[in-house]
Amino acid sequence: TYEKLPQSWPSRPFDVRILPDYVQHPIHYFELFWGSEIWSTLVNNTNAYAQHKKAQQKENRKEGRWWKAITLYEMRVFIALLIYIGIASTSNISSYWDKSGHTIHKPMKSMTYYRFRQIKRYFHVSPLLPSTARWHTKLEPLASLLRTKFQAYVVLGQNVSFDEMMVPFSGRSKHTLKMKNKLISEGFKIWALCDYRYL
Repeated sequence: TYEKLPQSWPSRPFDVRILPDYVQHPIHYFELFWGSEIWSTLVNNTNAYAQHKKAQQKENRKEGRWWKAITLYEMRVFIALLIYIGIASTSNISSYWDKSGHTIHKPMKSMTYYRFRQIKRYFHVSPLLPSTARWHTKLEPLASLLRTKFQAYVVLGQNVSFDEMMVPFSGRSKHTLKMKNKLISEGFKIWALCDYRYL
């Protein structure tokens, strides 16, 4: 056994920094973190990836799939639908657009299922990367931008939690881990610093 260090630190509670005056509604809190630079990055990189994959305009299509360049408005709708799908959590994505079902998903009226699938196919966060790039670089620059925003609005307390988190993913990737006894049994393992339910 080892004796405790004699040094003691003053208690520092978790605190939120002063927020801008315009922050009144939930969408304003979202926009604190998800700013205009993130939107433009997603739009530009998605269109660039579609062009790289030789997605053609509908009238000039010779090879590859048809693609219409995504706009800022469409990207905002696409991300909103992804958030809604994550909250409603139905196993089959196409069921959200199923008109014969008992559940009516009103947000899906903002975009057709065909366009949603099309954007999902070419959606890209990062600029074009070589095939040898590490898996987490595909999240850049989004990850760094969000990390900076997360650090800007809070002061962490003295007692923090630093632990691994599982991001659920069951697609094709050699970087996923399987942990049978965990709540999320398959996905990407990341390290997280948290305090008072804040990441």
